[in-house]
Amino acid sequence: MAPPLEEITTKLKLPNPSCEYEPFYTNFARVVRAGVEPIVKNEEVYKLMKVIEDIFKSAKI
Repeated sequence: MAPPLEEITTKLKLPNPSCEYEPFYTNFARVVRAGVEPIVKNEEVYKLMKVIEDIFKSAKI
């Protein structure tokens, strides 16, 4: 399928994401050092990695 023509597409500005990374890395350190429960579970990471992998596979048509 060909991409749409430039004349018929609408370009929208994306908002700048605002993220706080410190809580994630603080939790990561506590998981490694003290064995606390991680905020991001391994199965969540695995599911996301599968989605990304499938995106790359589908792009190699």
